[in-house]
Amino acid sequence: MNFSTSLIVAILGFFFGAAAVLSQRERIVSNSELLRISSQLSMLDENSASDIQTNKQCHTTSSATSDCAPERFIGSVSGSLLGKPTYRALIALLDNYEKKQGKREQVTRQESSEEVAFLNAIFETPVGRKLYEFLNRKSLADGHSLNDFKRQLHKMWFKLYSKWKGVLDSCGFEHVFVGQLKERKVTGFHNWVQLYITEKTGQLNYLGYTKVINSGLYSIHFEWAGGLKPMSGVYVGLSPELEFSLFTLCYITRPGTTCRVKLPGRDGGVIRRIQTHEWAGHGNDRGSRYVASAFFKV
Repeated sequence: MNFSTSLIVAILGFFFGAAAVLSQRERIVSNSELLRISSQLSMLDENSASDIQTNKQCHTTSSATSDCAPERFIGSVSGSLLGKPTYRALIALLDNYEKKQGKREQVTRQESSEEVAFLNAIFETPVGRKLYEFLNRKSLADGHSLNDFKRQLHKMWFKLYSKWKGVLDSCGFEHVFVGQLKERKVTGFHNWVQLYITEKTGQLNYLGYTKVINSGLYSIHFEWAGGLKPMSGVYVGLSPELEFSLFTLCYITRPGTTCRVKLPGRDGGVIRRIQTHEWAGHGNDRGSRYVASAFFKV
């Protein structure tokens, strides 16, 4: 078997394997159950902020290079909100990563401790505990305890993998919550807290919006760290525990596809779609799967 044939077989094996996993998960957790549990998670959330002011200014396109939005996108955010445990734990992680794909990540002992502290903070909230209760009841949580489940999520979100020539340069958390640079293009970067902090400190320049949904969900166009993000789905105001739990729920139950969730809103709530992508392990890590991306579709 030549190299090209081997590559095709490997690719087909991955997609057929992923399809089988998805089909099995759909039998375990129905679409109606996903809507119900996501609604319950949202109702339990104590730390989301519905009063954050955004200034969307001008409509633009994903290919635009001009700046039609001279002012910041997100206004002031109270220190009391950002001082809550899950926000503090999230913010502590945001400066732990090399922006450029292809540059090896070096995880220090302090950074490893911050990863554990983040997961601990998430699962000290009613939202995190409800997520574990649901997935454990569905036999989708590894092991026999919450600590086992945290280890499962740590591997899923924080284990490093390579996007460039075997260099361990990426993980799911970095891509989704922090963002990465691939040459002069921004990839990932779907968290509003990271957006707020980098915009406030002058690292990010908001260029306008490409689409807006009234509940706080935006598709925005911006420059960050010398790179351009054509469009990024960002849900302004969601607490770290709710966003992380919804992304985790969708990745585990609907890996590599679209997942429908229910969030608070008029007339009994609004349906939103979350897209997840998987990263498959290679070599000695073959068979493992990690979060590649997760974001709200706009």
